[in-house]
Amino acid sequence: IYRGDLRYADRFGDPYSDAADARDRRNAQADLAALRAIPRARLTPVDRIAYDVFGDGLERYLKGLAPGLMKVRRAMPINHFGGIQTFYPDFASGKGGAPFKTVLDYENNLKRNAGYAAAYDRIIARFRDGAAQGIVLPKLTVRNMIEQFDNLLKEGVEGSTFYAPVTKFPAGISPTDQARMKAAYATQVSDVIQPAHRKMRDFLASFYLPRARETMGLSGMPGGAAYYDYRIAQSTTLPMTAAQVHALGLTEVARILGEMATLQDTVGFKGTPKQFFDHLRTDPRFQPKDDADVRTGYDAIAKRVDARVREQFALVPKTPLELRQVPAFREKTAASGSYNAGTPDGSRPGVFYYSAYDLPSRYTWSMETLYLHEAVPGHH
Repeated sequence: IYRGDLRYADRFGDPYSDAADARDRRNAQADLAALRAIPRARLTPVDRIAYDVFGDGLERYLKGLAPGLMKVRRAMPINHFGGIQTFYPDFASGKGGAPFKTVLDYENNLKRNAGYAAAYDRIIARFRDGAAQGIVLPKLTVRNMIEQFDNLLKEGVEGSTFYAPVTKFPAGISPTDQARMKAAYATQVSDVIQPAHRKMRDFLASFYLPRARETMGLSGMPGGAAYYDYRIAQSTTLPMTAAQVHALGLTEVARILGEMATLQDTVGFKGTPKQFFDHLRTDPRFQPKDDADVRTGYDAIAKRVDARVREQFALVPKTPLELRQVPAFREKTAASGSYNAGTPDGSRPGVFYYSAYDLPSRYTWSMETLYLHEAVPGHH
């Protein structure tokens, strides 16, 4: 659907299932075999890069399906940053990736929503299996997820993100169909979606939280150290150990502090490095006054970037970019910024989500870097 392919738009799929895991493995193996059947020597230099990157990604993905690593991955199916509760409500809200142009689109969404609700039983089963093996999430993460589900539950029916598509219809959908869809969506939210959210929330609070770990790092649970090593290789593509990554981090901190000292002299700030950092965090000039101030700041950055991006990039996507504030149900646990891709044909825009939660923790001097990374030229 994100790519504009609606052939399977009525299906949510079966994530968090053994069948889905096996299918993903087969598909990756088939893709790698098809890739290796292509004579690399006959490719252009540019295509060889694509060949190597695609192949390396597939090989690393398949390594992650080793039994020991899968044991850890299966045991922690969702968290407060990644999981169906973090992306799907917005996806199905009428403002996300799901289309709502025809009656069929609305009916397809109802079917997908049913699959979404059913997935929570599989998630709970995997959490139970993990808890039995001592492979559990940190308590902090679990508390954040409980709050996410509380936020979804307190929306009620007509205030629900899942009911939002029927609060406004496109032209061409008859009053009869509108009334039918409103009734169907209200029933689904009250009888299917909300019960699934409550079941997940209550499971986390009553069963899982008491068993969650106090430690934060992956090494605090069985198999965690090996899984961390895998994630290092997956993220860096380099044969580095955790100790080497840490040492590199310390080196980078020292380098950045040196650059900050130079910047401090450039702007004429008199004081210690700590006083300079305190100045950046506490000076009212660097703090947005309200949500609208955050939006105005990003709009201004977008205009400046758009005016000059072609100086650095020959190809600029035709797909438009839209700026949106992070939805309320996940604003507390969301990242400062994130990106959802649009369709290649431009029929659905890419979206840069920015957070305005806890304004005292937001700073205007961090906004430009975040926009460049998440939006243009970054992910968009």
